[in-house]
Amino acid sequence: MLYQICEQFQNAYHDVIEDEFGADLAKDLPIVGVGHSLGSRLHVILNSFSSNEEDGVGGNDLLEIAYPREGNVLMGFNNFSSKRSIPLLTEMSSIVDTLASSNNGLLPKAFSQISGAVEDSVNNIRRDLEEEAEYDSDADFLLRGIDFLQDIPNRIIGKTQEVTMTSEFIPSPGELWQDVQDGNYKVDKTLFVQMKNDKLDQNAKLATLIQTSLPRVTTDNLKYALLQGGHLTPADNSDSNMDNCDDLVRSIVSYIEDVVLMKQSTSSMDD
Repeated sequence: MLYQICEQFQNAYHDVIEDEFGADLAKDLPIVGVGHSLGSRLHVILNSFSSNEEDGVGGNDLLEIAYPREGNVLMGFNNFSSKRSIPLLTEMSSIVDTLASSNNGLLPKAFSQISGAVEDSVNNIRRDLEEEAEYDSDADFLLRGIDFLQDIPNRIIGKTQEVTMTSEFIPSPGELWQDVQDGNYKVDKTLFVQMKNDKLDQNAKLATLIQTSLPRVTTDNLKYALLQGGHLTPADNSDSNMDNCDDLVRSIVSYIEDVVLMKQSTSSMDD
C-alpha cells in the first residue's frame, strides 16, 4: 500500500507542482509529510525502514519515488499491533474463531443446512444448464455463476480466517521501533502533535528514540504541540470541534513556515 501511495504522490507532484512551478523551481520546494495515526506510521516507515528482500518493503527504495522529506508532521502516531490499532480485527477474529474453528462451528453448520435445503434444486438447475451450455453462452455463464456461489461459504470462512490470523503490519511494530533505534530515521525536523485525550498516541516514545539515536537531530529540530481533543480530533470536522481543528491547523502551518524559512536560510548559506 505504501508503495502505491508513493507512486500516487510522485504522479501528483509531476502533474501539479512541476506543472505549476516548473521542474527547476519545484526541486527547491521543501516537502513536508503530514500524517495522522497510522498515516503517521507510514511516514515513519517511508523515512526509516531499510530495504528487506523478503517482503519487498524498503524505505530507501520508496524515498526515491516519493522524494526525501524536509520535515514531518506526525499527529497521533502509534505503532501498536494491527489488532490494537484496528479494534475491528480483534472482533472479526473472535467471531471467526467462534463460528469456524471446529467441526461444531456454527457457521459451517448454517451453511451446511442451507446447502442441504437447496441442493436438489441447484442440481436440477445445473443439469439443465449443462445440457444447454454446449451451445448457449448464457447458460455457460450461469453455470459458472452457480459454481462460484456454491463456493462462497468456503471463501468466506477461509478468507476471513486468513485476514484475521495473518494481518499484521509490515514492518511489525518491533521492527519499526528497532529501525528507528538503529538511527535510520532520515528526517531532521519533526513536529509531534499529541491530543490530550489520545490513548493511542506514542509520539513521546518515538521522539525519545529519535533524539537518543540521532546525534545530528538537535532539540531545536524536534517540535511538540499538545492540543485539546482525542485521537480522532484531526479527522473530526464537526462544528463542535472547530476550535480544536483551528488550533491544529495553526500549529501545522506555523511549523511548515519554519521549515521553509530554515531551508531558505540554508540555501542562502550554501550559495
